[in-house]
Amino acid sequence: MQPYSDPITWISFQVDLTKAPADFWLDLGELVAGVRSLDQSALAIVEGRTLVRDLNAQAIQARFAMDGLVIPITIIKQLLLEGMIEVGAFPFGNELSTYLDAADRLRATHPKGSRSFEEAQFLQHIHALVCAGNAGPGTLEWRSTPVAGKPWEGVPDEVIAPFVEDLMDWMGSADLAAPDPNKDAPYQVIRSLLAELYLAWIRPFSTGHNRVMSLFGEFILQGPSDMYRSGQLLSIALYKSGHHFSEQLGAAAAAGDPLPFLAFCVHAMLEELRSLQLRIRKLQQRALWRAQLLDLFQEGNDAPTRRQRQILLDLAEANEPVPLNRLDSLTPALAALYAGVSEKTMRRDMDALLRADLIHRGPKGLFVDLGDLLVFKR
Repeated sequence: MQPYSDPITWISFQVDLTKAPADFWLDLGELVAGVRSLDQSALAIVEGRTLVRDLNAQAIQARFAMDGLVIPITIIKQLLLEGMIEVGAFPFGNELSTYLDAADRLRATHPKGSRSFEEAQFLQHIHALVCAGNAGPGTLEWRSTPVAGKPWEGVPDEVIAPFVEDLMDWMGSADLAAPDPNKDAPYQVIRSLLAELYLAWIRPFSTGHNRVMSLFGEFILQGPSDMYRSGQLLSIALYKSGHHFSEQLGAAAAAGDPLPFLAFCVHAMLEELRSLQLRIRKLQQRALWRAQLLDLFQEGNDAPTRRQRQILLDLAEANEPVPLNRLDSLTPALAALYAGVSEKTMRRDMDALLRADLIHRGPKGLFVDLGDLLVFKR
């Protein structure tokens, strides 16, 4: 891309992806492959739906918080799970309901595989949906007031429209297209990050900027290669990075080079992806462990078998080793099974499981190592 030519020189920058370091492309490749593999992650239906709902809720909470609207994540999860609840019963409930409705409307009018970049009014349309019913500057129009803040944050309001038009043209141009149309996924991520940077500089709206960015990012990422989840990872990562995000915006503006900003965002998204992958792996291991126990104990249902099976289930869920004297109160299920049972009986159960190598004893207590299920660890 050629340097932006405009009297407002502080927003001029140049993107030369050939100068991106090898580490950037390696991280981006891992991110794209990881996001794509999320759809292939096999989990029990309840666990899988809970995981997806948690990710959605974290991303929504992050964008609202970045707009200065703090909503407990439990409320967001409840609304995602149950649909319409009494939204007026908690702060910013109406804004949350409006945002979710806006997301549904945009997905209905711009389904996957049929998305192309449109005129600048499309961004206004997203903002109007996000801020519907909220009176105030910028609800249905561009920002009409100066931005008081960092010198690189916010163009004069009279030139917002041409700047956004240039962004739309750029997003759909050959400058940011993949060399091979069938390998566009990494470039979808790059386009979404450049849009994040560009619009953070322009600040076209007085309210709802980050919520608009969330939905516009989804629009960019839901092309032929569906990278929508990377947008959720970006929302969470930017919120967690806090002032480092602002520092990167300022550094990109000062240097006129967005490559360090792109690298920062991709690395932060990759860290969130790895955390999500670890959670999925733990859920899969626990599901396999439950299946193993059903196989091991399928021929018995007497009292010792029930107790030992429950020990193995509950120890696998524990986050740390459990001392023997706390085992019978670890969960309500174990407490019920060991009510009225002697300590000698409990020790006998432990010894049987230790001899079978199903549990392990360490300095801090008893534990189940789900890593034993991994093939190449054996």
